[in-house]
Amino acid sequence: VFYVPGSGQNVIVQHGDYYTVYANLASASVHKGQPVTTKQTIGVAGNNDDGLPMVNFQIWKSNGHGSVNLDPQKWIASQ
Repeated sequence: VFYVPGSGQNVIVQHGDYYTVYANLASASVHKGQPVTTKQTIGVAGNNDDGLPMVNFQIWKSNGHGSVNLDPQKWIASQ
């Protein structure tokens, strides 16, 4: 969990060789080192330049030589 000026609160969650990144949060509901569970609230979405709620969500996979950015749309569970 860390703050970046212009990007708000950011949370990175490690899932083995995978990492999910949640950026542009108005606030974080978790803290560094805390275990998280499926569908747990990570934080509250911040607003984009139009004043609408928006989270920058990314998925990365470590490949031993760095990391690869994956398409998050293929990973998001529908309700």
